[in-house]
Amino acid sequence: MKKKIFYIVLTMIVSSAVVVGLFLSSEHIMKKENPFVRRFLPHPITDVKGLELPYNSYYISGFSEDKIYLGNYTAPLHGLVLNNVPQIIDTIILSIAKFEKQKFSAIKWNFLNDTILLNDYTLGVFYIKGDEKDEMTRIVRNDTLKYSISVPLATNSYALRTFTDKTKEKLSLALYDPFKNIFINKKSTLFESNQAQDLFSNDGMLLYNKDLQKIIYVFYYKNKSFVFNNDLEERQILETIDTISIPNFKLQYVEKQRLIKPSQIPVKVNKMAATAGNYLFIASDRIGKNESITNYKKATVIDVYDLRNNTYSHSFYFYHYRKTPISQFQIFDKYIIGIGKNMLSIAQFKESIYK
Repeated sequence: MKKKIFYIVLTMIVSSAVVVGLFLSSEHIMKKENPFVRRFLPHPITDVKGLELPYNSYYISGFSEDKIYLGNYTAPLHGLVLNNVPQIIDTIILSIAKFEKQKFSAIKWNFLNDTILLNDYTLGVFYIKGDEKDEMTRIVRNDTLKYSISVPLATNSYALRTFTDKTKEKLSLALYDPFKNIFINKKSTLFESNQAQDLFSNDGMLLYNKDLQKIIYVFYYKNKSFVFNNDLEERQILETIDTISIPNFKLQYVEKQRLIKPSQIPVKVNKMAATAGNYLFIASDRIGKNESITNYKKATVIDVYDLRNNTYSHSFYFYHYRKTPISQFQIFDKYIIGIGKNMLSIAQFKESIYK
């Protein structure tokens, strides 16, 4: 009996040590000095201003004429309008007919050209509001759509990240016109030879640059972004300054738990991203050569890439408002706007980055 207890305790200790070891190794990878070198511009933005929001569930949905529009994850028909001071100057309360009877679970809306576009990928529904009324008009419900991210290119056009379990290629991009209910799936858009094709390894962020009319997919776990034209026919590869070109993990099936999980703690190369003007902005926690970890505790480091030639341009610090790290950011006109928990932060570029 004592021997059995000994082996049980020993197993627990070894298991705990392995978990701690994986965590520490991941922290070491994230926090160590990496071989790439950043070029920081001196004070490219003004001092960060901010505002405490009523709740911690707001997200940035759009910008127009110095007004910032926020949606709300937990109250999906409620939004806020802010000026660039920043101050809350108005609220938006939308309505959907028979809202309570529909099984919405992932409503998100975008403010585009003075029009509110709303969709829920779990139901494949698309709504629009372009007049003075608060009620949303449903454009279409397509139960056959299988997508997890949608980005409006225009009021009648979306880029979608689609998925399927029936083919080896799990993720791809597509174009969708909700008014005509026309779906064009562009297979192999995210395919890359000698790379894993599973959903997790190729997870990332889908963006649209309206100035250059480019659709951009930024991978979380490798140093690449794919840049497409409006019809997803031409693809260019933008490599970031990071050195991780292949995700640092493989997926494995754990039979006892009946789940698939990474072989080790994944290193997220690209944490957040936004695009505007001629540039792609990527936030990363990865520390470059000769950089101090102290700066990462008080600011988000943003690397800037020129989409005209897909090259690295420079980096800058976006300092945290009231010591609150941001979890999302967007670039609009001459402003950079971030949200972390219930804090909104805003700064202005000192010189136009679009010249």
